[in-house]
Amino acid sequence: MKRYRIGDFARQMGVSVDFIKYYEENGLITSYQDPQNHYHYYDFSQSQCVMQIQYLRSLGYGVKEISALLKTADRRQAAFLFEKKAREHEDSLQRLAYAAGQLKRYGEALEYSASQRWYIVQTPAFYFLPHTNDEEYIRTEAVTGQIAEWNRHVPFVYGLDRWFFDPSASREAAFGPMQHGRAVEAEAARKLGLTVDPPACHFPSQRCLEYYLEYAHERSFNASPSLTIHKFDAALAVIEEKGFQIAGDMFVRFLSIFQEHGTEKELDVLYIPIS
Repeated sequence: MKRYRIGDFARQMGVSVDFIKYYEENGLITSYQDPQNHYHYYDFSQSQCVMQIQYLRSLGYGVKEISALLKTADRRQAAFLFEKKAREHEDSLQRLAYAAGQLKRYGEALEYSASQRWYIVQTPAFYFLPHTNDEEYIRTEAVTGQIAEWNRHVPFVYGLDRWFFDPSASREAAFGPMQHGRAVEAEAARKLGLTVDPPACHFPSQRCLEYYLEYAHERSFNASPSLTIHKFDAALAVIEEKGFQIAGDMFVRFLSIFQEHGTEKELDVLYIPIS
């Protein structure tokens, strides 16, 4: 059987020399070393190995899994590896579908905010996990442990700010203090198996004013209500004009930052429970 030098073999198979070397180093491709010139030669039978490796790589397998499938796995082990990868791809498809929906929403939100659009929506039930109190991080294992776990499931988990509502205060002082945190829809948390222990708290589905808001972006971490509550005046004016009553804490979700006429702007969406 004819043998080929590595460069020629790689070229005929449509792969790089590094590809051949890497999988040979990991025991998946074999070569014959000439004892006189020490060159490595590859015979035609190795072309099938290369094609098998390419196919399994295209399915998302790493070198250890490819090695197991091509060299050591029995029927049960191979079935397990195939089913495991299928589940991983199903999870990835869900993430991509969710991300695509969010990206489409962000594009629409840029149009909505320019015209100061607002809607009355029924929000899904969700969990909120705070990780600040005003300007200080909450330094407890219950928070840091769950934050680390939740962050592994972005974009299903997203950043959210909670503004506490005091119904006895004047409109100017009604909202505050504010907490930064993470949020996830309750159904997604259930499917992902997320830990939702305190201080994570559950908010039921509720009727809200959804308001798209853009304003000059402030590159500072400052949760003082007196400095930021003015951003919400337009949304609060809609509530007053329509005769709605604020029914609970307000939530603010960051959507994007963009440039306009030399100014850096932030785009958020507000959710204000109403009755």
